[in-house]
Formats: sequence, C-alpha cells, structure tokens
Amino acid sequence: MNSELFRDDEINNNPNKEPCLKCGNLYSYVEVDNFVTIHWCMKCSVKYVQDNICSWSGNEKIDNFIKKRQEKVKVLFDFFEWIPYEKFEDIKQIGRGGFATICYAVWKNGILRDYDENDNSFYRYEEVVVLKILDNSKDITDDFLNEVNRIK
Repeated sequence: MNSELFRDDEINNNPNKEPCLKCGNLYSYVEVDNFVTIHWCMKCSVKYVQDNICSWSGNEKIDNFIKKRQEKVKVLFDFFEWIPYEKFEDIKQIGRGGFATICYAVWKNGILRDYDENDNSFYRYEEVVVLKILDNSKDITDDFLNEVNRIK
C-alpha cells in the first residue's frame, strides 16, 4: 500500500488523447523522470490487476474494502492491495501500541511500478515498508477500515 506519490496536478489527463488498447477510454498517465510515461486505464488496468495479480485476504469485508479503494486509483503507483505476510522479509519491530505492533520490513515483490499493456506485464521493485500488525485481527471493525481509508 502506498502513499500518494503524485499530487493530482502531477497526473496528466492525457494531452495526446491516447486511448486504452482494450476499451478505448483515455488513459491517465504520469511522466517519471521527464521521460517515462506510465499509462493507466481506470477500467481495464484495475480489472486486470484484480483478476490476475492481486492476492486476497479471504475476509469478505477486507477484500471488498480493498476492491473499492482500487477502483478509485488514478495511477498505478497508488494501487492499494493486500500483501500476504510471507511476502515480507527482514521484519524488525520498531514499536508497540495498544492493539498493534509496528515493524519495518522488506517487501520482496514490492510496489507495482510499471505496466506494459501490450503483453499485460507488470513490474515490481523491492521496497522497505512499515507494517502495522494487529493483535486479535480476526474481527475487523468498520472503525478500523475507516482509519485505513484515511491513509493517503
């Protein structure tokens, strides 16, 4: 899960009017380092990632929450996803609160960074992340999901 790497004013509304190869809707895209353009179709790209790339928690409430967040993503870098615990390594505790343990870890696969629509290839890069590991997290409350939803 990623904080917004780009402000709305950095997300271009496709000045070249390039359409998605599948549905014809216009892409949103971001230029990275003044030369790389990452295309993102809010309809086709999200659907493809949900169906082929995402892992799911198995908890209907959590999975539906994640899907709703994903459907609002304007660019690939902000894609919100469930990451199974086994995808992390070098986990180190850095704090403890009332109902959670805070750790940092290396996310082996890392955040989605690049997408080639022609062959549906996604590229990920290893990333250091902060984890909030919940005690007794079997019963996720709406209050908790509301807290997560406020995270940018």
